[in-house]
Amino acid sequence: MKISQLAIWKLNNINWFVNLGVATTLPGVIQAQSFSLCIKGLNSDEWENITLEAGNEITGYLAKKHTNKYQYWSSLVKEAKNVVGNDIIPKITFPES
Repeated sequence: MKISQLAIWKLNNINWFVNLGVATTLPGVIQAQSFSLCIKGLNSDEWENITLEAGNEITGYLAKKHTNKYQYWSSLVKEAKNVVGNDIIPKITFPES
């Protein structure tokens, strides 16, 4: 499976931090009030546990309900991590802390 260049282009053109500090009305959302608090949250054990749990739920769902798609899941995850680490994050403009 190959992540499309269009998807990569779209991710690279997101203004990732445009709403940082802007009040939200989304229920159940905890909003970081500053970039430093955002980074602190991303580096927390809680965030790591949440993302691991979400990945496990997706993996389990695909294994049970979509066995053909599950065969490609590991390679897609590996490719996505590579794309995010090498093509997306290096191009993100981070606001001042």
